[in-house]
Amino acid sequence: MSKVELDLNNPTFLDEFFNLEKVEYFALKGTFKLIRQLEWEQLYTIDGLNWEKIESKTTTKGRNLYSFRFSNKYRATAYRDDDYLVMVNLHVDHDSAYKKN
Repeated sequence: MSKVELDLNNPTFLDEFFNLEKVEYFALKGTFKLIRQLEWEQLYTIDGLNWEKIESKTTTKGRNLYSFRFSNKYRATAYRDDDYLVMVNLHVDHDSAYKKN
């Protein structure tokens, strides 16, 4: 089993990340700390994250997109690339994480 590594370099994600309110920033930071301690199999099943596959979207390379909750207000979207969880963007409107572009 391999540990989850984070890739936070997506420009869209970074723009949204740097504009988070203080409370949401610390919620996401805490979630990232938790995720980095997990193995991939654990990430998919941990209760608090509400990890879900987004059926209506994939990446440009056909990878599955997933969403997870990091606060009462926000969800994040990401995909797996080998051992990396690549962050895509943040959604204050939970339903917008699932809408097709």
